[in-house]
Amino acid sequence: MTVKELSSAVKSLTEKYDYFDEEAFISAAGIALGAIFSDMHSVGRASFFLSAPKIMRHIEEIRHKANEIERIPLCGKAYSMTVFGSGRIDVRDKESSSSHSIDGRGTVIRGFIFGEGFLEISGKTAFTVRNIAFFSERESTRIEDIPVLGKKRRVNINDLIDDFSRAITYPADADGAPLGDITIENEYLVCPKNFSGEVHFSYKRRAPKISLDVPDFEIPVIPEAQTPLVLLTAAYMIGDAESDTAEMLLKEYRRSVGSFSKSCLGSFSDKYFDTTGWA
Repeated sequence: MTVKELSSAVKSLTEKYDYFDEEAFISAAGIALGAIFSDMHSVGRASFFLSAPKIMRHIEEIRHKANEIERIPLCGKAYSMTVFGSGRIDVRDKESSSSHSIDGRGTVIRGFIFGEGFLEISGKTAFTVRNIAFFSERESTRIEDIPVLGKKRRVNINDLIDDFSRAITYPADADGAPLGDITIENEYLVCPKNFSGEVHFSYKRRAPKISLDVPDFEIPVIPEAQTPLVLLTAAYMIGDAESDTAEMLLKEYRRSVGSFSKSCLGSFSDKYFDTTGWA
């Protein structure tokens, strides 16, 4: 069912009340779609192949001394580091340069490398730079995808799954065996920094936002949920203006949901991602 088809169906239920309004429709449809996803137990299943980042050089820690300058030759195609304290980081290569004034704890700096150059660490006070990493490949065009090294690697699931709400199973391998060293913390998949392999888990899906500006958008609901979605959207649109009609539509919605919602528990939407070490 597309947004256009939903609006047409809702219009046919509400036209005799002369109550169809585009803004009210979008608001009502959004609330109804959220309820549908909740009542229908909308579940997704994600399969990741996580590759360990291809690290060309790794410097665990540099303790900068006040008023001194350290220079490190650049290598590879991207870099990242974490800075603790107040100081300055300058990165210069053949095509570009960037300067970072740091005043905080755990500030992440990362970027791409274009040819030969150097990383310069300076400052009037002592501070620490940890996990300076140079990566041999550029696996993404987004700076925020460059891995940040540490004891654990954190992958933002929302960057990969647009309908992720929350995890409902523990991470497992391809055979279904639990991966004890991998956890899901809110929207982050947390794993050992050098882990490579498959990760599978199921998650509660989040209802998408819809707009009449994209009338051909296919609303991701199973066929059996289309009629309940129309009924509930119409009920929310009419609301207090026609309370008796709205209540009748709600009763129809509850009846249609109750007849098959339990059979939808296993209705999965499969998604596969290869992060190639970057996410």
